[in-house]
Order: sequence, then structure tokens, then C-alpha cells
Amino acid sequence: MRKGSTVLFAVLAVVMGAASIVIGTEVHDLEDRLAGIHRDIAREQEALHVSRAEWSYLNRPDRLEELARRHLDLRVPTAEQTMRVSDLPFAAPPEFGPEPDRSRSSPAPMKVSASPGRDER
Repeated sequence: MRKGSTVLFAVLAVVMGAASIVIGTEVHDLEDRLAGIHRDIAREQEALHVSRAEWSYLNRPDRLEELARRHLDLRVPTAEQTMRVSDLPFAAPPEFGPEPDRSRSSPAPMKVSASPGRDER
């Protein structure tokens, strides 16, 4: 009986030792992966920081003004190119201009019922 229990404890100790080594190796591999992910995150954050700095540099108003002046053929508008808002083809709201012409027929507004999925026209 004593010999059997000694063998059982010895086998159990070997199995526990092997399991400990396997688990330790897996933990080490996972820690390496986690460190790699942290490095990737830091690298991406640095790239994002650089991109934001480049964006700020490229969108400076003085730089954009110089590029527009150099590459676009823009000129100051003349009097012939301007018009009044009231001359525009759409009707302005009454508080901003003359009363719109109501003689033209307009489509009737759509009525919506309270019950779901049904419209009345």
C-alpha cells in the first residue's frame, strides 16, 4: 500500500511539474504577444500624432492662401457678377424679402395619420 501511494504521488508530482512548465510557457508567450500589441499601439499613436501635426501644418491659412493664389485663377468679382438676393429664382421667406407670388399652384401638403403604416393624401 505504501509503495502504491508513493508511486501515485511521484506520478502526480511529475504531472503537476509538466503542467506547471506548459502553463508557464503559455503565460510567457501571451506576455510576449501582449508586449507586441502594446508596441503596436504605441507605434500607431505616434503615427497618429505625426499625421495630426502634418494635417495642422498643411491646413495653415497662410499656406492655403498662397496655394490658392498660385494655382487658382481667382479674381475679385465685378459689379456685373453680383445680384440682389431678391433677384434669385427662389422665393425668400417673408421676413427677408417681398411676399412670394402665391398665384402659382403648389402641391397640397401630405397628411399623415396616427396609425402606423397608413398615409392619407
